[in-house]
Amino acid sequence: MCFDWTNTEPVEQENEKIPEGEGVAVTIDRVITKAKGKAAFTSKSGDPQIMVIFVDTKNREAAQMITLGERSAWVLARLMSKFGADMEELKSNGIEPKHFTSKDIYDRYLVGLTGLVNITWEENGGKSYAKIEPCDMVTPAEDKKVLQRRPPKPKPQDNTDGYTTISEDDIPF
Repeated sequence: MCFDWTNTEPVEQENEKIPEGEGVAVTIDRVITKAKGKAAFTSKSGDPQIMVIFVDTKNREAAQMITLGERSAWVLARLMSKFGADMEELKSNGIEPKHFTSKDIYDRYLVGLTGLVNITWEENGGKSYAKIEPCDMVTPAEDKKVLQRRPPKPKPQDNTDGYTTISEDDIPF
């Protein structure tokens, strides 16, 4: 098969979903704050929202919308607490739930956290949605290696000549 060079639009690809289960080891892989070409996510009452993307050890995904308003931010606090985040650091740095719409904040405090969750899938309007409940950190031995904060991805450095410098370790062959 030859590559279709006439296709200039992105290919929609749906990642495999994390199956339902209890005590599933996951990592927070990324945070999304808005859909392509649309305004930032908000709740019906106008509070900011984020979509948290979890991945399991097989890179299957599940997403959860989290509202960052005063009355609903306990969901984020519970998730981060159960995943071992330093809640005192958040408090001492003056971080509020609404700050998690900032890439600098969610990359620093949320992305890379690992923990255990119970996952069920529900149908609504022809789409399936994950219901994700964080669990206490009582882990089976095989999941212990997963339940460590993933190190941040190194940022490439630009040279003055406009090329990006990478190390030999970054070359996959």
